[in-house]
Amino acid sequence: MYFAAFADMLSDIFYITVASLYLYYLVWLYQVHSIVRRLNPLYEISAIGAVLRMMPIIQLFGFADTFNKLGEQMRRYSIQAAKTIRKSVIYFYILSLGAGFAVRVLNKIFDQYEHVTLLLTFTLELALIVVFMIMTIRINSYIDYLSQEDNRPLDRQVVKALQAYMKEFHRITALRGLMTDNFIKEIYFTLQLRAVQDMSVDDMLTEIKAYNQRKSISLTRYAVSGYRYVANHQIEVTLERSFNNGLQDEIIYIFQCEDQQWKLHHIVRAFQGRLQEVTTINEITYIRFEPMSGNPMVVMANLEMNTVPTHDPFAFYAYIDVEASLKHENALIYALYKLDHAPDLEQDAS
Repeated sequence: MYFAAFADMLSDIFYITVASLYLYYLVWLYQVHSIVRRLNPLYEISAIGAVLRMMPIIQLFGFADTFNKLGEQMRRYSIQAAKTIRKSVIYFYILSLGAGFAVRVLNKIFDQYEHVTLLLTFTLELALIVVFMIMTIRINSYIDYLSQEDNRPLDRQVVKALQAYMKEFHRITALRGLMTDNFIKEIYFTLQLRAVQDMSVDDMLTEIKAYNQRKSISLTRYAVSGYRYVANHQIEVTLERSFNNGLQDEIIYIFQCEDQQWKLHHIVRAFQGRLQEVTTINEITYIRFEPMSGNPMVVMANLEMNTVPTHDPFAFYAYIDVEASLKHENALIYALYKLDHAPDLEQDAS
């Protein structure tokens, strides 16, 4: 009797606490998305949209979509934190659906012992709160990380240029004013086209358009997963892209300010594979590298030979060095942009 009364009291306190935490959670979720959306106007979910996705019924799909997208956004800053968010989403659904199923089963088994059902349900709900707490800590760490960085919002001119480029991706000639000559040349070599002597940039652009039309390549989706002000005249924007042929990739666009206008200047791609050889010629380090897919490649790097990582898989980001490629009769020569070191929030906090 006393045990049942205690269980009822505990249940009342618990559900009042859950209701209060839920309201706090909605306010917190709104604030998090306000910060992310302010810094990245191309982020897909608005603050109001995030809150609406947590409403009953909508939450069935809205929770996973909201936090998976937030996890993608966090991945550029902490791979471990992003993994935690994805796992927490799975645990949320297991515990949420499991709690409802458990109540129905336990009510049948312990029909005359309602307090047992309440305590077991309480345990499952408590586990759910723990999952929320872990997610909250990870996301708050991410927000703190952003506040310590250069937290200028992504320049509106860059946003408009990126939106226009993605919208007219298949009609690249219409975007001439948004690209530097170097960017067009990098695309040209990326498609493994070969330049002839004194070939103009506009001619390259025409061939790129013809190539895209032959291949029927079109962009189906893109999402900005991060950005960074590299210098006063450059901005790094990381995107995840999907194409109509099923190809998906992650890419970094470097925007450069020319004549007070932000233009696409470099295409930076991620590579992973096996290091073959490291040599130095005229104070420039050349890395011969065999990627996991594709042909062996040569990467120029402003690194001392003894600072080049020798472990496999060797991972880095690089873009095509146009001038070096032209000097080597159109053989693709890459320039190292950065080694693939993903910062982790726990390390940064220390």
